[in-house]
Amino acid sequence: MIAGPSVTRDRHGLEIISVEECWRLLASSPVGRIGFTTAGQVQVLPVTYGLQDRSIVFRTGPGQKLGAAVMHQPVAFEIDAWSATDRNGWSVLVMGVAEEVTDPARTELLEQSDIIPWAPAGHSDQWVRIMPEEVTGRRLR
Repeated sequence: MIAGPSVTRDRHGLEIISVEECWRLLASSPVGRIGFTTAGQVQVLPVTYGLQDRSIVFRTGPGQKLGAAVMHQPVAFEIDAWSATDRNGWSVLVMGVAEEVTDPARTELLEQSDIIPWAPAGHSDQWVRIMPEEVTGRRLR
């Protein structure tokens, strides 16, 4: 009998997802949630996003998300999937710093990408990049 790869678990018994698998899972979904603080309040908002050079990128317009990026604020970014019937799922959390993308060459590359905002045209003219400082994931089977 051949044993499969060992599974590392956290102190609560949840499977720890490797950083490489976290990036694979991040690439599998077009929608995630960004968490940040504004005016002393925590905000968590959905965004359509993509990956570029081990960073998360999304379009936005003037407002709280862009404000967080301009101020280089710490942010959290999360995606997940779950089954209520099977009572299993996974979650990937990225902690990092948001920044507005202002380099014309990088902006042009992003404009040519397949990242399409769901907001109406004209509401998402600026690009934001989350520079990850920590990438973690957990799975419940």
